[in-house]
Amino acid sequence: MEFRTLHYFLTVAHERNITRAAEKLHMAQPPLTRQIKQLEGELGVTLFHRGGRQLRLTEEGRFLQQQGAEILQLLEKTTQQLKQMGPEEHGTLSLCTTEATGATLLSRLIAAFHETSPHIRFEILSGSGTENRDRLEKNLVDMGIFREPVNLEPYDQLFLRREPWGILCSPASPLAAQDQEDVALAQLRDIPLMLPMRQALQEDIDHWLGQSLPQRKVFCLYSSIFSILGLAQQGLGVILAPQSVQALIDPKKLVFRTLVQPSHFSQIYLVKRRFQLMTPAAARFWEFAQEFVARDTWEREAT
Repeated sequence: MEFRTLHYFLTVAHERNITRAAEKLHMAQPPLTRQIKQLEGELGVTLFHRGGRQLRLTEEGRFLQQQGAEILQLLEKTTQQLKQMGPEEHGTLSLCTTEATGATLLSRLIAAFHETSPHIRFEILSGSGTENRDRLEKNLVDMGIFREPVNLEPYDQLFLRREPWGILCSPASPLAAQDQEDVALAQLRDIPLMLPMRQALQEDIDHWLGQSLPQRKVFCLYSSIFSILGLAQQGLGVILAPQSVQALIDPKKLVFRTLVQPSHFSQIYLVKRRFQLMTPAAARFWEFAQEFVARDTWEREAT
């Protein structure tokens, strides 16, 4: 299967119409139709249900659409990396992160690096820990920032920071009282909770809450904290989140309080694939990060 033919298929799959796909590809309809039929013959499967105004993907077609998009994305990144196998002063570095760590640790690290390497560009992909690990495994990014719990054994890792967990709540909540900076877990009894959706993180939180909050009301699970900030602002519950989320909020609309009795901390790492052949730009960033986090000015533990 040629990459050109795969590109034709993905265009037809997106448009669901041969005529529109042909226009988008700047080619005539008959040759495009022949290319799709030849692809089906080569693979020995039917990719589209034909009939009606719109084409519909078969199960095999949906699978090829998913895999094909990843193949072309990897091809594009590989091409970029090959072009960057030159002077380390230039190039593009791809990083993945979560929203909170991207707004705090990653932004600070990139800002310092940019002073030394102003011609290197960045691609920042934000997503859940599961999504980011998938990107790293498929070599779609050079490195990423991950929060425990996560299996880091297959990767080279650089410890960045240890930070406490707490809650985001409405300023009108009694938990946001000015005379207290901390909130005991027991105070969350009968208060609706919004928890991260990642399974490993849920298990970690469940173990932490343990005996201090055996009976708890889970109101919502979230994969993106931006999607639920409004719920906390409306007083529908409190969001359990790490301290770095403070960089994402308006303190007039939401208040962060550290949870104690007992406290809970998570560790954050910069990670890359072990034995990965890095571009000069990625290698330079990794070396800089190692030096940067070793400096006294790097606040590695939030209290």
